[in-house]
Amino acid sequence: MLVQTGSMYRIETIPTRDVPIAVQIWHDPALDPTLCAREGRAVLLAHPTGFHGVAWRPVAEYLVAHGFAVWSFDFRAHGDSAWHGDPAGITWQGFADDAVAVVDWLALPPGELLGVGISKGGASLIRVENRRPGTFRALWLWEPIIMPPPPDDFDREAHATQGNPMSEAARRRRSTFDNRAQALDNYAGKPPLGALDRRALAAYVEYGFADRDDGTVELKCQPEHESAVYRPYPDSDAWHALADLTVPTMILGGALSNTINPEQAALLAQRSPMAQGVGYDGVGHFGPFEDPDRFGAAIADWAKSVGP
Repeated sequence: MLVQTGSMYRIETIPTRDVPIAVQIWHDPALDPTLCAREGRAVLLAHPTGFHGVAWRPVAEYLVAHGFAVWSFDFRAHGDSAWHGDPAGITWQGFADDAVAVVDWLALPPGELLGVGISKGGASLIRVENRRPGTFRALWLWEPIIMPPPPDDFDREAHATQGNPMSEAARRRRSTFDNRAQALDNYAGKPPLGALDRRALAAYVEYGFADRDDGTVELKCQPEHESAVYRPYPDSDAWHALADLTVPTMILGGALSNTINPEQAALLAQRSPMAQGVGYDGVGHFGPFEDPDRFGAAIADWAKSVGP
């Protein structure tokens, strides 16, 4: 069901068992997605925690201008994929379920879609590939949150209830502003969002806030929901999935990142003969949103190297 049209993208909503998932379609409706997929020019973009699919706009526009069919989507509790249930239902496995629903909806030939994800988005795509080997032609994962198994005596329940700095910081996020211009100025002046390219940040603010009856705006990704993502220790299935990869995979990290730097990306890639670790100077954890043209070109070149 078509529910919204933007100047550079269209949105469709996919009903799922848990939550309706909003999907952004960036390419011209006249473009044949199946032909693009067979030629290695069909890309699914998966966003990090706290963001949404429209934040990919400058990267998506670059790829569309270079002949790609491009989709992005909002994970549950992000963007227009509104979550009305218990925050405990916002799980890492649930994010993978969302990505599976989008892949099924696209209905492209198996093994033809290119998967590109940042942080949680990258971890979700590798889970999809692990569940259904051969879903993707190849994967391009920017700082995917892939955690090794915790020690045998690790208390998951205590970890979740005691909280952690990222969870607490998310819970305390300011969720309302007088208007989007105020939100944009606020984010542009401080980390971490101040590192974003102005176009990506504008897309994040434009779509990431909902209008309230009193004229103010409110984050669609509620602080309590974002906090719930960080609260549990991430499942380690993505860690084990690395060793079972059957498709070419790039694992990338930014030199300015305090999450997964180039050295850590290389260590993750060592778990699979199908993976390659690559580092980039001058960017941090949100690399593709920090320098969209650079990474739009990098993704396009990578797609060519994978081949049709």
